Amino acid sequence: MTAHAAQSDNQRRKRHVCGWLLSEAPAPIIAAHLAALCRLPGSASEPRFYPLYEPVRLELLATTFEHVERGPWWPIKHWLFVSSGAQLAGLSGEAHPRSGLPRSALRVQDDVKLIETLLAAWRALPSGPADPTPSPLPAFAAVKASNHIDDARRLGLSAFDDILVFALYHLCLHPSLHTAPTVRQIIDAAVQQQLPLAPLLGLHSDAYWRQVIATLPRSEVRL
Repeated sequence: MTAHAAQSDNQRRKRHVCGWLLSEAPAPIIAAHLAALCRLPGSASEPRFYPLYEPVRLELLATTFEHVERGPWWPIKHWLFVSSGAQLAGLSGEAHPRSGLPRSALRVQDDVKLIETLLAAWRALPSGPADPTPSPLPAFAAVKASNHIDDARRLGLSAFDDILVFALYHLCLHPSLHTAPTVRQIIDAAVQQQLPLAPLLGLHSDAYWRQVIATLPRSEVRL
């Protein structure tokens, strides 16, 4: 029953079922551990609270560790959750020295609102021109979304809508779309002239995007 609810939750921003914890430790110890895990160091002296037990946040936190098995999961032995791609995922905790919190962890957690907005838009897109039904997201879709958000910022984009549009084009057309010279020129123009990115990209037809994609390495594309 909880598994069925968790699958339905994948369409919601806030989930009713966040996961399943398996541990030999008493419940009060697990509760204290979860509370401590959710307190991350902020820019000031006071730690900031992040609900890291939420599946998208947990997925993003886990992928910031170079060795995920050394993350701060213990005394939780097995932590199961439904990933952003609606697939069952799990973390395993072991009683060994933990890795320190990665430098990127806090930044990624601060991006969760943008990432969830991007996932909702991605999830609503049709599978293709002839198929209006949405296609399922890939495994660990939140991580892919976060990577494209980082790419957008590296290229100089800073506005919420511009980053969202940049990431959607890359998720739906090609993950290396910005490496095409003509596309890079469009992005540079948006940054330098402080223009919204969506109208600039929207000037081009599907045929144009097919030509651009044909010049890039083969990848999973939807156009």
